[in-house]
Order: sequence, then C-alpha cells, then structure tokens
Amino acid sequence: MVFRVLKISRVVVSIAMLLLVSAVFVDFTGVFSSSFSKSVALSQLIPELLSIGKNGLIPMLVTVLILILTLLFGRIYCSSICPLGVLQDIIGWVTHKVKRKQRYKSQKNFKMLRYVFLLLSILSFFVSTGYFISFLDPYSNYGRISSMIIKPPIVWLNNMLASIPQKSGTYYFILNEYKFPVISSMIFPIVFLASLLYVVSKWGRLFCNTLCPVGGLLGLISKYSIYKIKIDNIACKSCGVCEWKCKAGCIDKEQKTVDMERCVMCFNCLDTCPTSVMYFKSGNVTEKQVPEVKANEHRRDFLKSVSLMGLAAVVPNEKIIKVYKDSLLPVNRNNSVCPPGAVHSTRFHNACTACYLCISKCPNFVLQPSVTEYGLQGFMQPVLNFKYGYCNFECTECLDICPTGALQKLDKETKKVTQLGVAKFLKDNCVVYTQGTECGACSEHCPTKAVEMVPYKNLLAPQVTEEHCIGCGACEYACPTKPYKAIYVEGDPIHGTATKKKSKVVQPEFKPEEDFPF
Repeated sequence: MVFRVLKISRVVVSIAMLLLVSAVFVDFTGVFSSSFSKSVALSQLIPELLSIGKNGLIPMLVTVLILILTLLFGRIYCSSICPLGVLQDIIGWVTHKVKRKQRYKSQKNFKMLRYVFLLLSILSFFVSTGYFISFLDPYSNYGRISSMIIKPPIVWLNNMLASIPQKSGTYYFILNEYKFPVISSMIFPIVFLASLLYVVSKWGRLFCNTLCPVGGLLGLISKYSIYKIKIDNIACKSCGVCEWKCKAGCIDKEQKTVDMERCVMCFNCLDTCPTSVMYFKSGNVTEKQVPEVKANEHRRDFLKSVSLMGLAAVVPNEKIIKVYKDSLLPVNRNNSVCPPGAVHSTRFHNACTACYLCISKCPNFVLQPSVTEYGLQGFMQPVLNFKYGYCNFECTECLDICPTGALQKLDKETKKVTQLGVAKFLKDNCVVYTQGTECGACSEHCPTKAVEMVPYKNLLAPQVTEEHCIGCGACEYACPTKPYKAIYVEGDPIHGTATKKKSKVVQPEFKPEEDFPF
C-alpha cells in the first residue's frame, strides 16, 4: 500500500509538472507572466546552473535543494520534475498499451559513454559555452518540441474553433494571429522526437542514462543516496516481473541487484513485485524467507487525459500596404541580428541553450530559431528574423523571461537606446528611385525616426541616420519591395548605444488680444 501511494504521488507530480512546463511554452494568450514563466524554467537543473550569479540566490538554493533530494532519495528529479523524462514515460506507457506483450529488459550499463558526455558538459559549463549542452539538455529539447511541434496545431485548432461560431455571432474563442515557424528550424526537434519515440519504445530511458548530462550528474549522486531500492536476495524468486517493468533497465533479476546510478525512481518495480521482497529504505535489507506467490500481472491505469484550453488574445492587424516586386539588388547581411540583451554575440552563443522560451513568448514573432544565420556555433539559437516581424520598441518580454541570463535584463529605457544593428538603405531597390512612386513605409514605422524622408525631385526618399538607429527591423519588415528589401538591418556583434534624436518643439503663437490661444 505504501509503495502504491509513492507511485501515485510520483505520477501526480510528474503530470502536473509536465502540464505546467507545456502550458508556459504553448501559451499564446499572455496568461502567464514573464516572471512566472522564468520561475518555471528555473525549476530545471541546467537553466539553474547556467543562471547562478545572474538571477540572485534563488537558482543556487534550488540547485542545492535538488542535489540534497537526490542524495537522500535518488533521481526523483528525473521521474517527477524533468518534462522530457515525463514525456518518455508517456511514450513508454502508450507503447506498452499498444504492444501488450512488450517488456523491458536489463540493459548494459554504458558507464564510460555516460561519463564522457557528462565530462564534456561540465567542461563546456566551466568555459561558459552552452552550445554543447543545448543539444543534450532535456529542458531545452522539450522546449523545442513544445514550441515547434505542439504549439502550432493547438493555435490552428483554436482558430478553427473560433472561426465557426463567429459566423453566427458567438465568440467562445478568439482568433489569434500566428506565424508558422520556419520549416528548416523544425527539422532538429522533429528528428529528436522521432529518435526519442524509437529509443523509448525499445529501450525505455536509454537517453537519460547514456547521453543526458542531468542524468549523468544526478546518477553519480544517486549512487550514494541514503534511501535505495533494494532486493531481498534470499526471498526473491527471480520471477522477472520487476525487470519487465523497469524503464531504466537497471534491474538484474539473475543477480538480484538494482543499479541506483541508472534508477530514475519511478517505483514501478516496488508496485508490481508479487512477492513483496523489494524495499525502499536506508541501510541493509534484512533477508528473510517468504512463501512463493504467483505473479499477478493485472494492469493499472495511472494516466488520465488532461487537455490544455487556450483562450486567444486579440492581436492588432498590421497595416496593409501595396507590394512592389522586381527589386534586383540582393541583400548581403554580413552579421545576423542577436536579440536585445545579448550584449556580445560570443557571450550570447556561450550562454544560450536554445530552449525556445523567448521564441515561444515573442509577441511579434521576430525571434525565430537560427539555422545558418549564426553558423554552426549558434545553430537553433534565437535570431531576429525580420521576415516574420520586428522588435517592438516597448517590449522586454525576452529579456524578462530568459532563464540562463543569455539575454541580460534591461529596463525599457535602456532597451530603447540599445543598438542591435544599423539600417542600411539600398537605393537601387527603393521604388522612389526605381519607379518614381511615393512610399515612406520605412520612415513611418521607424520608432526612433532614424529613417526620415528627404526631398528627391518632386518626391520624398528615405535617408538613414545610423547613430539614431537601434536595429529593431521595423523598417525592413515594413518595406514593400520584393524579392529584395530596399532597407535592411546589419547586425552589430557587439551591441552599442544609439543617440536619441532631438525633437523640435514648436511653440504655439499666442496673441494677447485674444481670449484663448486656440
């Protein structure tokens, strides 16, 4: 009975944690605040470790708490808190429901391989680079799966449900403007998820016990945990039921041992042991003889379907302007634009784990996963893609939400003068010069008025004052020429500071003889 309570408690906590993390990534309504989303991210070990010294004492305290819990009770983090671990459990549960005769087997302990990946992760941590960790971090991988694979169909379903009743004047759901992710940026999450489906269906938690740096670190600590799962060697009849249920493959029914370094504390073995000769306790097990009991392999359903209900927020429609084609001069951007708060491109690449939390929360969709923009060193990390939007002048969402400190927090006034890049004007693509047509879209959308219109023949043409430009990309996004823009933002590897443009204050003329000056 006690073991059943342990298992049910673990299942409830793990489902709640999975739904919470998923909701933060999938949320397209603004229900969750930046501080709350960041707090959820800091419940995960890798973001905690990378943010130590950047977000006060909280990450350090949470990290210490996780390590203490592991030292006491083993890898309960992997079975209850890690969203990718819970996802693997769901995949395994569904697989065994479909293939009812499939059973797990004791697996070889790839100890050397696990230590190599753990050592590489630790070295990358100490040299301040999150690039290697980003490929293996379970939280970042789950974030990419949620943002690139789970979120798009949920938003599409919401909009479909909203469009039907709105025709009859009923508004249960609200249409949400959503821009589908770059297809190339979805390749890695799709390949990773497909690989995970195959590995879990065959070998259970093999990823956690071989490649995952979190599993490797907590496994070392769990090896010396106070409370362990142990088997009474005398009473055990080696029936194999516990081994069939062990998703970590760490139980050897012949040797009657449990490898605590790989055990993820799911408590499945304790709950299914037909002879009750498995224990979760400290110290040694008192060996005793017990009568043989026929194995009872009845099924226990422990997952209940829970759905996320999203209420979409109204997104203002962009101004529709005429599109001009046949621009001939290609845009040669030498440096892509890093998000605000990156400070320095090298610093940003070293600290970012590409968890996609900022991408999923960007209200203007300008943050997109990089593919080739940064080269190999920044693969999957967020980049400002002005085909999708522009960096809102008043927005600090990504700065407030970044869990690792890769995006340094800035107040709104500082962010408004942070120069991410500078706008470059291509005269040969501009319709004012090529077609003698009035436009001015770039100047109209520029929040700092770094782009202003100056006389050209009988028209007005754009002119860029680079010292006032902050590189927000509003001009590039608004430019109507295709296939190439007449104005684009060249990124600054080291973010600078723009100067504010002095506005001319026009004093109204006041005539004393009049009662009112208006």
